[in-house]
Amino acid sequence: MRGLPNLIRLHRWQLDERRRAVAELEALRRAIREDIKRLEAEIGAESGASREITKGVALFPSYFANARARQTRMEASIDKIDASLHASREEAGNAYRELRKYETVLENFERQEEMAENRREQAEQNEIALAIYRRRANS
Repeated sequence: MRGLPNLIRLHRWQLDERRRAVAELEALRRAIREDIKRLEAEIGAESGASREITKGVALFPSYFANARARQTRMEASIDKIDASLHASREEAGNAYRELRKYETVLENFERQEEMAENRREQAEQNEIALAIYRRRANS
């Protein structure tokens, strides 16, 4: 059981790495969502500005098509990130379950060691008590 703490440390590190990957994907997803919101706000602002400028009315449909294409690509990226996020969460869950197995084994081993130590101490105390009883009985 000497190598078990090292194995637990390794699995903790792997779990931390999986959690870090999940956090990075979630941050990337949030950033893209914010970019989409900014793009929508920009489209609204450009729409208002194009109405005020005569040339802007002619150029706005082209801008709008490009902006919507960008938004579609961002949403496709979010879909890919969601799939990766699901897989990363699954891996993190598996890593956690694996870590818990080793931690449970270590806890059980330590509990058994403690019980064995308690039995040894109790046996020693019984031996001392028996020796005292014999001395008193012989006197």
